[in-house]
Amino acid sequence: MATDQHSGWRAVSRRFLVAAFALQLAIASLHFASEGADGAVAPAPPPPSREPMQRTSAPASLVIQTPPPGIGSAAVLPTPTAVPIGAAARTPPPTTAEKVAAATVPLTVRTLPTASAMVGARPEQTSAPIPPAPMPPPRPRRFNFPYVPPLGMEEAGSLLRACIDILAINDAPTIVARCQKVSEIIEVTSHCLTTLDQRHSTLAAYEWHFVDREKVDGPGIDRDVFQMQPPVPRVSAISFSADFGNVYIYSVGVLDASGQTTTFTLNRLIEENYPHQGICHLFFPRTVQSITILYQPRGGSSRTPRLAVFAGAAREEEYLKQALWYLRYARRETEAAIQNPESAAPHLEAASENLRRAASRLIRYRVKSFF
Repeated sequence: MATDQHSGWRAVSRRFLVAAFALQLAIASLHFASEGADGAVAPAPPPPSREPMQRTSAPASLVIQTPPPGIGSAAVLPTPTAVPIGAAARTPPPTTAEKVAAATVPLTVRTLPTASAMVGARPEQTSAPIPPAPMPPPRPRRFNFPYVPPLGMEEAGSLLRACIDILAINDAPTIVARCQKVSEIIEVTSHCLTTLDQRHSTLAAYEWHFVDREKVDGPGIDRDVFQMQPPVPRVSAISFSADFGNVYIYSVGVLDASGQTTTFTLNRLIEENYPHQGICHLFFPRTVQSITILYQPRGGSSRTPRLAVFAGAAREEEYLKQALWYLRYARRETEAAIQNPESAAPHLEAASENLRRAASRLIRYRVKSFF
């Protein structure tokens, strides 16, 4: 029994060895078929090599010459061809760069023109940079100051002090509007003071000195100089009286002891037998040396008219007339500031000083009226 089992195992081992030998023969036949004509076995292909990527400073448009075709492109990828097993074994595999080059086709890359190409090449800057344009001057703004025209001395003085405060505002954009408002207030205040001065005449307080009498030769304009011998001090007004006909006076020039001439453009008719007409006020007392008059006879009288000139020395100060004189020059300064706002500082200072003097004359007039 043991002998039978041992012989069975021996038969199985023999069959296994036969099968293994047959498998080795089949593998050898396949290997012999893959040999070359000389019978040498082809060596195994080398493993694929990796080429290191080189750094470059060239732009991307020069590094990548043939980008891959886009979607919908007419480029056709190359079709793979059948290669014999022996040839494939002898040919090394393609590198990564060869695969990319084989899978792409050259394309024409269109680039959009730059802004300098469309507008024009920027010229090279050879000179100093152009400075920025100066800022435009600020536009004048409106200045609102409601007021009521004065009815008396108190309101007039308050408006003059308000004008001084308006000119002292430090606001350049409203300088023109503020000067216009001050000129407007000065005008209405001057009308009020003129009316008050006419209602309270001081002519009764004048001491009149006869200067001279001259013939008015015609028919054209005559010019005569009336000399005062000796000069009369503290003269504040000049008056006239016509005899033997009417006389039309064009202008009057008063020369004082300091050499200053005050000219009045009168343009007034002096009628016969009406003394002390066309009075010219000097505002401030002066010592008068001579009076120059341009006049002409009027009325067609058969006789040659004569004109007498008188100089009046005031016993009292003409404070209202002096205030009007200062207001006249204050308005001139504000008008000059309006014409030249960039250099208006000295004009504003002069206008404010004249307004202060005019306000002080109003205070003196009010003090004098109480006594």
